[in-house]
Amino acid sequence: IVFCTIHANQFVFTAGSVQPDGTGIIQLHPESQAVTLNSTVRLQCRVRILVDPTTGAGAQVYWSKNDFGIGGSRDDIQEYGRSARYKYSRYDLPYNLKEGQYDLQITNVELSDEGSYVCQVNFMKQQYLSQTAVLTVQ
Repeated sequence: IVFCTIHANQFVFTAGSVQPDGTGIIQLHPESQAVTLNSTVRLQCRVRILVDPTTGAGAQVYWSKNDFGIGGSRDDIQEYGRSARYKYSRYDLPYNLKEGQYDLQITNVELSDEGSYVCQVNFMKQQYLSQTAVLTVQ
């Protein structure tokens, strides 16, 4: 199986299997929410810190919206959330990534932010998916 994720405006392919996370790698899953227009929402994703014993590489964590990769780093997420309407990015990973805090925060929520969000962890050729969080804007 081959997966494709968009990362820094590039395609990243990962070989391996996909499975819902029943391993505890994702410790806190995002939850579906209904939010008001122009509010701030946080979709939680807390992951266990993992290091490959052979390579020393850590896990890679990505967010996707409606099955489209929106990024795996703070810079990627902020770039995805930029628009001509605001001087700053509406999307951010505001917490300590080194501690596994990959919460996605969206400020000034717009109707276009509605959709299905998933936090995914790639580690040692395996991909672990959080539960899907549906964001509804009212």
